Amino acid sequence: MEKIINKKDLRRMYNRWWWTVELCNSYERMQAVSYCYAMVPILKKLCKTEEEFREGLKRHLQFFNTQGEWGGAILGLTAAMEESRAQHGEPDGEAITSVKTGLMGPFAGIGDTMGSTLNNIFYPIAIALSAGGSVAGWFFIWSLAIVQWVIGWVLCKYSYDIGREGISKILSSGLINKVLTGAGALGLFMMGSLGASTVKLSLAFSWTVGEVTNSLQSYLDSIIPGLLPLCVIWLIFFFVKKKGDKISPIILAIVLSCLVASFFGIV
Repeated sequence: MEKIINKKDLRRMYNRWWWTVELCNSYERMQAVSYCYAMVPILKKLCKTEEEFREGLKRHLQFFNTQGEWGGAILGLTAAMEESRAQHGEPDGEAITSVKTGLMGPFAGIGDTMGSTLNNIFYPIAIALSAGGSVAGWFFIWSLAIVQWVIGWVLCKYSYDIGREGISKILSSGLINKVLTGAGALGLFMMGSLGASTVKLSLAFSWTVGEVTNSLQSYLDSIIPGLLPLCVIWLIFFFVKKKGDKISPIILAIVLSCLVASFFGIV
């Protein structure tokens, strides 16, 4: 089948989606306006009549909501289906809408998981660089946006190339789950490294036997280095898990605990 849509058209479509995906949200349609705006160049190139163009706009203005980068995969697939419809009359508009609706939920879950993992990789490195006084931390965190754009563009182009059948094969093969598992493990590793390098806590208890001075902290370090910082991180984790993401009480508790412990000479 001869291609009507070229790489430039796909990139233009994806860039429209990328820059507007979080700008036009509403409770009624969510990201539908951004999705329709992205599809306009494709529809203009494929539709032969004004009526077909209007039908396409109405079709892509229906409710839509997914994750930004992985929404690019749905865009690429939609472009391929619209191209097939323009050339062969199938699939019909209802089928295109059904595919979009069926994929937006699963892809949102995958995208949110991958997005959180990327944050857990990039943020600790950027924080560590910035804490060390390096301006590279600022540039590094901005590079995350570039990585996210590239991921979305690759997904968009790839999904257009393989079409609907290819997407189904990928989802059923279990490849996505393997990628998520590996990325999740890497994210946990980065968060553990950040905690070990930035959370500092030591006990001030010490005693002298003859000419030798011993400290409780040295005994703890001989058992597990960084045991106290690890306990603090676990306490915060269990609080968030039980009470939810309430940052202000956590910060207040940490500050008060440090003041009290320092006043009594505990730490």
